[in-house]
Amino acid sequence: ELAETSDLKLLQTTPYVVVAPRDAQGVVHIVSACAQSGWRVMALGSGGSFPGNFAIRHHNTVAVMLRQLREAKLNESGRVVLQCGVETKAVYGADVPCERKTVGGLICGHGNRDTLHLANDLRERVVSFETVDAMGIQRMTPGPASPAFALASGNSVISHSRGRLGILLSIT
Repeated sequence: ELAETSDLKLLQTTPYVVVAPRDAQGVVHIVSACAQSGWRVMALGSGGSFPGNFAIRHHNTVAVMLRQLREAKLNESGRVVLQCGVETKAVYGADVPCERKTVGGLICGHGNRDTLHLANDLRERVVSFETVDAMGIQRMTPGPASPAFALASGNSVISHSRGRLGILLSIT
């Protein structure tokens, strides 16, 4: 339920479900259960891409918090794997201006000119994407997220979807 406030912004008056899974497998289970039950899933990172008057306008929506997925590690091939909640300042440094606070937000969101430059730079360096689709199926697909790479067309869609077409779990 929404109500108007005095400054003509919308205010959420009915609470909605928010879950914060501990790991990627938890995200997979939640998305799968929601798909089976007919609930919508909305990915939330640190909230930097949402306006101040943001409100969920659909019943049966679960917000899945992802910012707690902050692991950065080397895989068996010696490549860096970054979960979606890793802060962008850990990747680019605190001095580099970026509207997006997390790797997931940078890859999947939109932003100003500086942010777009950083996002395109990161997308081009990605070797693989770990995602969960709307049915809760976990996938590893090749990168980079660019229309120039035929195998990465799905990643090109995910990388600009703001979480509406699937959830980015990690990049390599």
